[in-house]
Amino acid sequence: MSKKLNLKELQFESWIEEWDWIYNYYDAAIEDEYRVDVLRKTADSIYLEPYVRYTTGYMHELADKLEFCTDEEPCKSPACKRCVRMFQIEIYRSILRSIVHELERDPDTRFCAMNIVQYSRAVDAYGFVDYDIKADKTRLGKLLFNSKVTGPVLGAFEMDFHKTPQKWLGHYHLFARLSGNEEAIARLSGKVGKLHPEHIKSNVIARPFLVQEIQDPRKQISYLYKLGFNEVRDFKTPNRKRRTKKYRLEERLFCNYLCWMYEMGLKKFLVRRKASVWLRHSNF
Repeated sequence: MSKKLNLKELQFESWIEEWDWIYNYYDAAIEDEYRVDVLRKTADSIYLEPYVRYTTGYMHELADKLEFCTDEEPCKSPACKRCVRMFQIEIYRSILRSIVHELERDPDTRFCAMNIVQYSRAVDAYGFVDYDIKADKTRLGKLLFNSKVTGPVLGAFEMDFHKTPQKWLGHYHLFARLSGNEEAIARLSGKVGKLHPEHIKSNVIARPFLVQEIQDPRKQISYLYKLGFNEVRDFKTPNRKRRTKKYRLEERLFCNYLCWMYEMGLKKFLVRRKASVWLRHSNF
């Protein structure tokens, strides 16, 4: 039996910035300092190299953006850890308010988190720079429409770099109303499974779709808007089970990915389908 969400707990929003999954402001600032340093270092190292996508000047421009970003005049770039943190806090606050509003009307309303992993659209190490996010989100919208998923859907597009096959794997983290969408989500699962039947790694079972009912928002919506990018490495436990662990990208690839995110802009990575009612309290 589903566990009902605690309405009183959700109405208490002041602790959002203290949730353990949100890195604190100090850590975000330290991360941005690192990004400025590694961008300038990499920019200087490619100074005389021909045919680079992101030039020395472009990397220094992004480093300047991050270095001079302030709370009063935020750069609002997805490459900026402080701005992404600010965005996370604002969007989660808006989501929680929307959940509270719906639960006040119907205490039995249920919500869910969905993950869609697109194995069939994996790209090579530096191929991410040509990835058409807009077209990808259009395909996602058609999938949701054809599956007859109704109501607001919020989320984000992310990519992780898998070291073993040297491939970027795009995926979506989505948040939706589960009530009334049970059959539609089952149809969506079937469609996604047919589109992405094989993992990018040999002898690994593909799991392109996962849905979880929201029972603890503080844990389950924490990954919806990380806008992260990591290197994923495989390892085996002492009892020979396969596991993965995430690491920071190699410096040059990391800088190119930062530049690509800067070029795309924050809104390019966001999924908002019929979601205006859920975003009315948000600055984004």
